[in-house]
This record gives sequence, structure tokens and C-alpha cells, in this order.
Amino acid sequence: MTKAPLIWPHALATAIEIILGIALALVTSIPLAIFMFARPGIEKGLAPFLVASQAVPVFALAPLLVIWLGYGIWSNEW
Repeated sequence: MTKAPLIWPHALATAIEIILGIALALVTSIPLAIFMFARPGIEKGLAPFLVASQAVPVFALAPLLVIWLGYGIWSNEW
């Protein structure tokens, strides 16, 4: 007996989350990069924070984000 009918809804949910994550990253990062390129002073101020954010492992932040934001794609509804 195949488990495909059980897997497809979860695979679809995961694919939607991936697409939304990439879209959110593009919508925020491209304008920020353009803004930083246009204003060197802003770049000098934000660059250390951006470098530090890349130095912290995702596995260290994941438990904190789950605690703060909840579990699921639309968690912690205000």
C-alpha cells in the first residue's frame, strides 16, 4: 500500500512555505540592497548587523524563533 495520498498535502504545504519564504526574501532584500547602494552611510551603519546576522547559525536561532513566533506558517495571530 502506498503512502502517497498521505504525503501530498504535506508536500504541498512545504512547497508553499518555500515559495513564500523566497518571495519574502526577495521583496525585502532587493529594496534594501538598492537603498544601501544609494546611501553609503546607511550601508556603513547596517553592514555590521547584516554580517553578524549571517555569522549566527540557524540552528541556534530556530528554537528562539519557535518560542517567540509559534509553530506553523500563520502562527501567533495578533
